[in-house]
Amino acid sequence: MSGSERAGPRGVTEPAGARAERPAAALGGRYRSPLYILITIAITIFVAEAGAMILLHSLPHASPLVEALIDSSLLVVLISPALYFFLFRPLILHIDERRRIEERLNYLAYHDEITGLANGTLFDDRLNQALAIAKRDQYPVAVLFLDLDRFKLINDSLGRPFGDRLLKAVGERLVESLRESDGIFRFGHEANATVARLAGDEFIVLLPRIAAAKDAVTVAKRLLLYLPQPFTLGEQQVTVTGSIGISLYPTDGDTGESLLRNAAAAMYRIKGQGGDNFQFYSSEINAKTLERLTMETALRRALEEDQFLLHYQPQLDLATGKIIGMEALVRWKHP
Repeated sequence: MSGSERAGPRGVTEPAGARAERPAAALGGRYRSPLYILITIAITIFVAEAGAMILLHSLPHASPLVEALIDSSLLVVLISPALYFFLFRPLILHIDERRRIEERLNYLAYHDEITGLANGTLFDDRLNQALAIAKRDQYPVAVLFLDLDRFKLINDSLGRPFGDRLLKAVGERLVESLRESDGIFRFGHEANATVARLAGDEFIVLLPRIAAAKDAVTVAKRLLLYLPQPFTLGEQQVTVTGSIGISLYPTDGDTGESLLRNAAAAMYRIKGQGGDNFQFYSSEINAKTLERLTMETALRRALEEDQFLLHYQPQLDLATGKIIGMEALVRWKHP
């Protein structure tokens, strides 16, 4: 586990984004700690005393009263608060704010702003790490690609703010369901699951070091069991389901890109069959996907190159021999 990760309860990596819940001010709060305040005061007094000494030596003909005032601690007492409030305190606040901004930007570079989960960049990194370990130790890795069914309808009818709140609630529920399934994971932190949000209503789950494909089935079933439970957001209650595509290392790919692509293909296959279920990737799915893409490309080219021909065919009444209608046919003059 890298230094940026934290293990959550029961061995599951926190939604990659557990730190998002911390107030922004807490990120740089170290500069407001008693230790830093004491150090700042000490530096302020030192600077004030040094300034007093410099002032004393720069006034060789000063009156005894002025010399006594400078040589005493009274001047230090008078100067120190001014130095602190007008010089050091604004400087500390500036450093504090700059560090908070830097930490926030660094956080957003690897986490989804809406859900607090890992984003695609962080997920790719964890997937590549998991594959490196799996290649070394010869263990399967599973990638689950989940897409919410009919989320667009909810988003369009109830508004984007409500949709964002629902996505956040879905992310929390996915993490919680993984915590309930952690009995399938093995060998400590290397087996931590990662939940990420790619874009829109697409989520990905990484299951490293599983024992067999049945473990991925266990997790998929639990996700599909937890997900349809009603979400109550404010005064509105909604129910969503999901479609899950599963790809396995090494049978379905040996790179992160191929595993994600194949898991997505399996997800679209089950989504096209009504959703609310899961589907393992197979070469047949890839062949059908390729066939569909080839057909779509050919149809687009046919439109651009006027390969479609329109024909009208009469419809006859066999009893009277009269034309009773016309039938329009489109023929494809495929090269």
